[in-house]
Amino acid sequence: MRTGAVTDVRVTVVGAGLAGLTAARALEAAGHTVLVVEARDRVGGRVWSQQLDNGVWFERGAEFIEDGQTAVHRLAGELGIRLSPTGMSYSDREPRDLVGTVARGDVLAGVEALRTSAPTGTVAEALERIALPGRVRRAIAARLRVSFAQDPARLGVEVLRHDAASFSGREAYRCEGGNQQLALRAAAELNGRILLGHVVESIAWSQHGVLVRWHGGQAASAACVVTTPATVWRRLGFEPDLPAWKAGLLDRIEYSHAAKIAAPLESRPDPSAVLSVDHAFWTWTATRGEQPAEPAVHAFAGSSEALRGLAVVDGPGRWLTALQDLRPELAIDHHSAVLSTWDDDPWALGAYSTGSLGGSADIAALRAPVGPIHFAGEHTAGDWFALMEGAIRSGQRAAEEIRSGPGQGGARSIP
Repeated sequence: MRTGAVTDVRVTVVGAGLAGLTAARALEAAGHTVLVVEARDRVGGRVWSQQLDNGVWFERGAEFIEDGQTAVHRLAGELGIRLSPTGMSYSDREPRDLVGTVARGDVLAGVEALRTSAPTGTVAEALERIALPGRVRRAIAARLRVSFAQDPARLGVEVLRHDAASFSGREAYRCEGGNQQLALRAAAELNGRILLGHVVESIAWSQHGVLVRWHGGQAASAACVVTTPATVWRRLGFEPDLPAWKAGLLDRIEYSHAAKIAAPLESRPDPSAVLSVDHAFWTWTATRGEQPAEPAVHAFAGSSEALRGLAVVDGPGRWLTALQDLRPELAIDHHSAVLSTWDDDPWALGAYSTGSLGGSADIAALRAPVGPIHFAGEHTAGDWFALMEGAIRSGQRAAEEIRSGPGQGGARSIP
């Protein structure tokens, strides 16, 4: 698509991640003309699939889909994408420390005690308040640190109701051919109205419409959906500035710090999920619908402290050593390992939001439009934050706001 002025657009969407593509897809289905502008040279945002040297798909970003995530399941069905069972549970990980395996029953009992005795405060404070054996407390803290990729002292206890805090044994799923298929197929339905590699430089707005500018071009539209992570919203150059109540909420959102690694294996192991209590990472082997597992091991480290301890900034070497020590039964190909980081991605500056706003009034205000500008992304998804499910739901919500709003383009503002 040409990069000059675009005048026949009803809605401009900033960002071609799952939130932006879902919004654009829903708006086009409702008869609106839509333009999607994306800074990267690919669609998907933090959903990004690649292949290892042996052909196994590696998810650089979002990975697991669970049964209760109905929006992902529905979108995959509409796009003709098969969800493959993994043979393992995202939520149920065997915790291992220097002594050995921490008993699962003790961990589950500790989690239940944590949830019932901690109405307020941080996860770290709640763990200190309840009487638990030290190994159990450390295992629970490590599990939550990894899943939310944030220090428990920075996590409010409200995160305990999130899917990432589940310790259930439900089997997880992934998309056949990689999770990025969700974005690629959604984008293919948009008739080419996507500009990749175009960095938005300013968003001028009034109650009458929006003008989105990028180098060498611009688009005038009745409404705009902004789906970029809150970490980079100020780069968009709003003219005039967003009101203080909205800017303050966006600035308050905290993001997790995480990295992933994947490496080929010399054989196909059984599906598994193991947590390193001491190094704050977890590792898994999984199927894509066929037993045994694929010939690859994957790992995810969460929190800035864990990334420093594994020297991720220097490459995968120290982490691979810790991984091999944790999983001595696996013959890992260290030379073909792939490391994925997000803190150094200029359009993310973190992995995913940590749900740190708290109250429902704040979430409602975070979602609220400002004039003709609407906001989507997993950070606006309330209890579905940090998930592909949340991104998809947020895009659907923003599209519905535009379809049902005043003049199908304007919207109310929260003072």
